[in-house]
Amino acid sequence: MKWLPLFLVTILAAGCGQKPPPAIDIFTAAFMGSVGLLKQHVDAGTDLELRDTLGGSSPLGITAVFGHVDAARYLIESGANLEAKNSDGVTPLIVAAFFGHTDIVRLLIHSGADLTAINPDGNTALDTVAGEWTQELEQLYLFIGEALKIPLNIEKIKLARPGIAEALSAAMEE
Repeated sequence: MKWLPLFLVTILAAGCGQKPPPAIDIFTAAFMGSVGLLKQHVDAGTDLELRDTLGGSSPLGITAVFGHVDAARYLIESGANLEAKNSDGVTPLIVAAFFGHTDIVRLLIHSGADLTAINPDGNTALDTVAGEWTQELEQLYLFIGEALKIPLNIEKIKLARPGIAEALSAAMEE
């Protein structure tokens, strides 16, 4: 029986099969779009519902902002909450639509995201992209990009909006 305490310590030290989290936090991994680092976090049992301190975004929300479709897909397959709102009350679908990330919008639609979820202004993802492009809207994008300190490809966003609106409209009709 002398071996029993050593055996128990060995089992407990192994963390019941969980690996230690990587040195890079899950939010940076999501920002980078690194599926490998996200996998390490999932394997280590990192909570996918954690929120970053800057904007209260989940890792999935961060991938939606930056357009990292493979990372978003991995997080969704790993059980990330499709409806996780950030501090501004915005879901990953609304974020992806707003920033013109067509592939993430389609992924979220096919994964079952709530198409009727609204932001605090009462707008759905479709509402955020259905309107006509205006100078005022362009200034809003430039302001948001500057406030978040992220470069935005305004032309890409402008061109993506009609296709995103079409995808969301079609999905709502199903």
